[in-house]
Amino acid sequence: MDAIRETFNANMIRIKANLEQACDKVLQKNVKAASDVDYPAYGVTGPTKERFSSTTDRKLAHSAQMYHYQHQKQQMIAMEKAQGDLNKDGSEVDSEEENEEGDYTVFECPGLAPTGEMEVKNPLFNEDTPVTPGGDNQQSK
Repeated sequence: MDAIRETFNANMIRIKANLEQACDKVLQKNVKAASDVDYPAYGVTGPTKERFSSTTDRKLAHSAQMYHYQHQKQQMIAMEKAQGDLNKDGSEVDSEEENEEGDYTVFECPGLAPTGEMEVKNPLFNEDTPVTPGGDNQQSK
């Protein structure tokens, strides 16, 4: 029984030594890898060498633009679908007869604006000038 115990203890000592060597190798490998890295493992400490090429930056910018485009497109489709559902119910249906009073262009701007009626006059457009097809457009002064 003592021989078995001694063999067992000897094997355990060898296993422990091998395990310590393996752990030391892994530790040394990790220390070396950490010292070779251009950036710290935590926090920002200052400028470092640029790691990404301009092609990577371009690809990232293109990817961001495509994501933004797809997101906006999905929002527009959802709004059109909601507007279509609203029109199918019979409410808020615009017809040409309702819009005959004036041909207006509507501009939409983000932000707060007065809720009253607002019309913008084009200073380069003169309503008093008659338009004759194929003729002279001269104004009398």
